[in-house]
Amino acid sequence: MTFIQRFLKVFPRSCLRKAIDYLSSGDYAKACSQFEIYISKKDHFSANDEKQELIRMYMSEAYIEYAKMLRNNGKFLEAYDLLQKVISLEPEYSDVYYMAAELNEKLGRLEQSRDNIRRALSINPNYFSARMFLAKLVYILDKESTKCVEELQKSLSCAPGFYVEKVNILARDIKNGSEEKNILLQFDDILRERASSAQVSKEIALESIQQGDFDYAITELKKALSMNPDFADLHNMLGIAFANKGLKDDAILEFKTALKINPEYLKAHINLSLTYYEKGSFEESLKHLEKVMQIDPENELALNLKEELTAVLQ
Repeated sequence: MTFIQRFLKVFPRSCLRKAIDYLSSGDYAKACSQFEIYISKKDHFSANDEKQELIRMYMSEAYIEYAKMLRNNGKFLEAYDLLQKVISLEPEYSDVYYMAAELNEKLGRLEQSRDNIRRALSINPNYFSARMFLAKLVYILDKESTKCVEELQKSLSCAPGFYVEKVNILARDIKNGSEEKNILLQFDDILRERASSAQVSKEIALESIQQGDFDYAITELKKALSMNPDFADLHNMLGIAFANKGLKDDAILEFKTALKINPEYLKAHINLSLTYYEKGSFEESLKHLEKVMQIDPENELALNLKEELTAVLQ
């Protein structure tokens, strides 16, 4: 039984369990539908409730993946509406604002697109692709080469090395009044191969985990952690990838690192409890489970796993 299968096993058999099942199998439309049913039945559900953090994370991922499918099928408005739901659940995802900006550009809503990009940069000022996108919008909307070049110069401080020359050439061509078609083609060339931010790496890793490619997920997460070592979410996901490969001790180390960063991180406590359970360290498993229940006494995952642990320990 893989780590994900063990994780799903402790979900109650309900629309929430169905939603997670559909998410894990890549059926994002059905996952979103089941999450909507779950919300409609839970009068106490709140997008701002820390106790619902785990569910919010999975709901957000389902909405994001379904939005990508809709975008790829040319359904830009429907995709944008789904991203607004993500923003209501997780307002600090800079990449969601970036994706919303792309959709607004396709819908011809350029001012809204610029607002989205500015919001992404307020969350992550070193987001290179967002810097480039803002420069492109300044070029299109303001028609001021000086302002556009200023934005391009700002992007150089966070540009990966292989982009620096392209950005400098683009800035030079804008200063020299190069043809607009040529300028826009250069912007699109740079933006086409997007430099991954932490959230992009996280999404790539999640997809890899769902597809069973744990080695690729580990590579992607380690790359993100080299730039963002204090992101508890990234350590938690790296632990999940290790656990799926059977590397329980490595997984435990990553979950513990996540908890050093955020001692009340419910997902990491639950994942640590599950990993200790799989390792046969039932007392340690129970300890972290009790921590979850101190924070969230009605946590459905913890209640179900405690039933299993109680039977084993008797």
